[in-house]
Amino acid sequence: MKKILTISLSVLCAFVHTLSAQTFTLSGEFRPRTEYAHGLKTLAAADQDPGFFTTQRSRLNLKYGASKMTAYLSLQDVRTWGNQSQLNENEDRAVSIHEAWIMPTIGKGAKWALKIGRQEIVYDDHRIFGNVGWAQSARSHDALLLKYSPSAKSSLDIGLAYNQDIARLNSNLYLNASNYKTMQYLWYHTNFSKLGVSLLALNLGMQVLSLDSNNVSNQETKFNQTLGTHLNYKTGKFTILANLYYQLGKRAISADQDISAYLLGLDLGYAINAKNSITLGYELQSGSSQVDPSEKLNSFTPWYGTNHKFNGHMDYFYVGNHLNSVGLQDIYVKWNTKFSKCGLGADLHYFSAAADVKKPGTQEAAPANLGTELDLYLDFMFSDAVKCQLGYSQMLATETLGYLKGGKYNETQNWAWVMLSYTPTFLKHEVIKQ
Repeated sequence: MKKILTISLSVLCAFVHTLSAQTFTLSGEFRPRTEYAHGLKTLAAADQDPGFFTTQRSRLNLKYGASKMTAYLSLQDVRTWGNQSQLNENEDRAVSIHEAWIMPTIGKGAKWALKIGRQEIVYDDHRIFGNVGWAQSARSHDALLLKYSPSAKSSLDIGLAYNQDIARLNSNLYLNASNYKTMQYLWYHTNFSKLGVSLLALNLGMQVLSLDSNNVSNQETKFNQTLGTHLNYKTGKFTILANLYYQLGKRAISADQDISAYLLGLDLGYAINAKNSITLGYELQSGSSQVDPSEKLNSFTPWYGTNHKFNGHMDYFYVGNHLNSVGLQDIYVKWNTKFSKCGLGADLHYFSAAADVKKPGTQEAAPANLGTELDLYLDFMFSDAVKCQLGYSQMLATETLGYLKGGKYNETQNWAWVMLSYTPTFLKHEVIKQ
């Protein structure tokens, strides 16, 4: 690995010195996070011991920019402290590529560009597409984007992706069940005087494998669509954010099931003064009833969003869980205050099911209330490159949440964490065209 890095840096530096009007930046990230968890993501069982662990993300980022080309490479290592022996020789745990893309501009005026390769895809408030930056691994896609910016106020992206787990010569079989087989989307954004409007049309093809009557494996790609808008309105001290999305198409299972689901979200923000702000919000993600199931799947899926940002920091909902379930209603209030180098925040969420939860052993619906979560968090900036963050969260769960998650709802469900982020710039080289 050291040889690869040395060769890569040497080639890049030599390349920089052969061209004019360029920038080259070499930066990094060092981010260890220690967590105490008792009931994180799901309810703790009776007499369950808490978890205590440290994970770490380390990145080396290289960015090159010229008048007609931008290139970016991000090498990443994610580990849990102690998962390797001290005398380690296991190359399976070597550094991976988080991003590796180029973006040439097309034609005059730099209105058109192509972004090609492994890349983060982030739009608006991260609701459908986000980089999931809280997760140490984060999220990136192998994709091609056609980007058009007719003015400073408007932009259009068309994204395309087609995935294979290996280069197969005789089939298009795709065995990575956690990923899509194919993706196409269109995202458009424009700004008016006080209103920002984004439109999204997303088509996902999910590969489904099944056996026929002769025990022969069949593969089929089933498509679902997400259509919607994100609105951002700001006037004076008030900010209004709104999300409206609808999903249709076919569910990714061997049986033939249609999808009909939706998401509604509204944020009302108010800047009390220069240091304090408060937000009131409501989000509804439709769900499927356990008491009176529909022929259609009514459960909304926020596909590739940064879900840790939305429905509570303890990740009980839509962070690798709660999919194709009873949906969610989330009523919340968030307060933030800022000091010279410090920020303090508190979020309070009231969760309830959007569809009926069945009481075990009956056909009766349980109360919709799932619980209340309190999230407290503090940021402290030592410098532009060094930041320390810490937080504490507690879930006050109900018996209904126990029906959904298992575990003991009346156990103490809490989580605490502390994270250090160091993001240095090792080298920044600029060559001005003469």
